[in-house]
Formats: sequence, structure tokens, C-alpha cells
Amino acid sequence: MLTTVSEWTEFFGRYRKRSSELLEREEIEVFDSTWLAIRPASEAAVDATQDRLGVHFPPDLFSFYLTCNGWPADSWYNPAINCLADLDWLEKQNPGLHKLVSDAATAQWPGRQDDDPDLVAYRLEQGTQVMRTIAITFDHDDQPTVLLDPESDWRLGSWLHSHPAMLWTDGGFSEYMIDRYENLILLDT
Repeated sequence: MLTTVSEWTEFFGRYRKRSSELLEREEIEVFDSTWLAIRPASEAAVDATQDRLGVHFPPDLFSFYLTCNGWPADSWYNPAINCLADLDWLEKQNPGLHKLVSDAATAQWPGRQDDDPDLVAYRLEQGTQVMRTIAITFDHDDQPTVLLDPESDWRLGSWLHSHPAMLWTDGGFSEYMIDRYENLILLDT
């Protein structure tokens, strides 16, 4: 897990190099200037965002924003990470998706009782847990919407338009960023 500014800085150096190797020449210039333009957030700005949202970020997310205030998209499936000013609850970021998952939280299954374990699990994973998340990416085109659930130890999930359901991971934010990097390596093989 990446939990310090120095760990994130070293990781971003590798990530940026790999991204640059894979992008076409025109995109490299945009990527370089975009990456350099995303300056670190101050600790006061991170604290103010936590206060605005009423949460305390885990160490990996806190140190991410102290290293860079957002991250650009680097492929069709790796969306841009929101800057602090754009972080918000799913209900405000994407009311349509929030409505969809609120319906899942009260779903009825024919022949199943409300206490059926499969129905209870579905309602939690696809409804309740999604409704209480913070969106760390915007919903653009066919890119996934990436969400963090502060009530489940900051578990991360993605809502994919091609697979209209929540896909939860066992990891958090830094694991997500490491997976993004590893996917860039796979593109090159």
C-alpha cells in the first residue's frame, strides 16, 4: 500500500514513464503537460475536503492528494481521478446512478423473503453500499465510475456501463492505482 508522499512520488514516476511509452506522440505532450499541471494539494485543502464530506481519508488517499491533486485519464478504461474540489458523494456526482442503486437496495425477488441471505447480500452490495459512496471519478462516456465506501474500511468498487452492476474489490485506493499501472504493463505485452 502507498501511504506516504515519497512512495506516491516514486510510483508516479514509474507510472508516468510507462504511460508515456504507450501513448502516441501527440498524446504524450498532452499527458506531460497535464501531469505537471496537477500540483499537490495542501494539507489544509485535504482537511477542508474531509470536513466538507464529513469523513477522514485513509492514509493512502490522504497522501495521494498531498502528492497530486487528481490524476489524468490514461486510457479508455482508466478514468481521471477527481481533484479535491470535485470529490463528492455519489448522490451529488451522479444522481441517475444513485437512483438506480437505491432501487437495488429495496429490490424484491419473486419467491424470496426479505431475510433471504442472497437477497440481503445483493441489496447491500448493489444498493446500500453503493449509495453511501464517494465518487472519485466522473461518469464520462463508457469509462467506469470509481467509488469508495467510507463505511466499509474504504473499499473500492467500479460501476461499469458494459456490466451494469457494482464490482467491488478487496483493496482500497492505492491498490486500485497499482492495478491501473499493472494494466498499462499488460497493454505493452
